Amino acid sequence: MLRTLLLSLATITSLSVANAQAQPAAGGDMTSTFILIAIMGAMMYFMIIRPQKKRQKEHQQLMAALKVGTEVISTAGIVGKVAKLEDNYVHVEIAPNVVIKFQRAAIVNMVPKGTIQDGGDKKGKKDDKKDDVVKTEG
Repeated sequence: MLRTLLLSLATITSLSVANAQAQPAAGGDMTSTFILIAIMGAMMYFMIIRPQKKRQKEHQQLMAALKVGTEVISTAGIVGKVAKLEDNYVHVEIAPNVVIKFQRAAIVNMVPKGTIQDGGDKKGKKDDKKDDVVKTEG
């Protein structure tokens, strides 16, 4: 039974291969190929190009909305307040009297006002933690 099945399968396979070799390749029309290429192009546009243009437009709006005092995040994840604006650069204050100069393109987002907490002045305050002393005998 198994032998008959395998012989039948081998015969069918060899006949289909011989038949495929005997017939010339179909020329086909270019319409189906053109439609496939058009569909792929449309998919590329809607999946890659359009979202990128949208992100670029949002970033341009962000750059236009920047002003001194705005709280921002950089591409490196540094959070601070805009201290000064130049044509291609933004000066961001990340701590009192600590200002970093970034390219405008490095600013990725604005954060809600009040997000950045001032550390405050810690002079004169004592740390309530006590040092743990381990006594050893020996």
